[in-house]
Amino acid sequence: MYQQFVNGIGNYCGLYARGLKKQANQFLERFLRDFEESGEEAVQEEIIYRFCRELCDENKYPQLRQRGNGSLPFALSRIVWQYLKKQCELDRMPQLRWTYQVYGYAFNPFDPKCEVNPYQLLERAYQHRDCDAKTVELFFRAQIDWLDWGSHHFPDACIITRSAYEETVRTAESILLEKSVDEKLIKIFRYYCMLYQGYYDEYE
Repeated sequence: MYQQFVNGIGNYCGLYARGLKKQANQFLERFLRDFEESGEEAVQEEIIYRFCRELCDENKYPQLRQRGNGSLPFALSRIVWQYLKKQCELDRMPQLRWTYQVYGYAFNPFDPKCEVNPYQLLERAYQHRDCDAKTVELFFRAQIDWLDWGSHHFPDACIITRSAYEETVRTAESILLEKSVDEKLIKIFRYYCMLYQGYYDEYE
């Protein structure tokens, strides 16, 4: 049954790549509606679990990431969100991390008010007893991403407050004390610390 699911996703991607976007979306909507109406819920959840694992941990389905703004197609995103939201409520790993990977970088149409904060889920994933190396990397990268965003208008202005900067640095430093982090990421983090310190020395 999983291969049937993968084949359906492949058919969608094939139509989309040929420029038949409307037909692709209509096909996917029908295909996933049939998927939801057939089979047991436990079987469907196992299929979505495997799909998320291959998407987030094995870097499969690059064609899904290369379409549009990089988010999942609407119909597929809907069932993935339903599954991940339920698993996050149960405090499951790696689903906490997967939710950040799928919904942490783009607008989530199924949570328009951001009632489920992807960063907070990543933070929970980091604190989870089953925290893994990928979670550590993503959590550390999130600190770098925040510093990067805050520095966009340097030297004219800093987008984030100094207290936000200091809190981010404290979080990153605590990660370095607790976990192993790639040296390249550490160098990037140290660069931003130097950049901010230079800004504060000059303008504050």
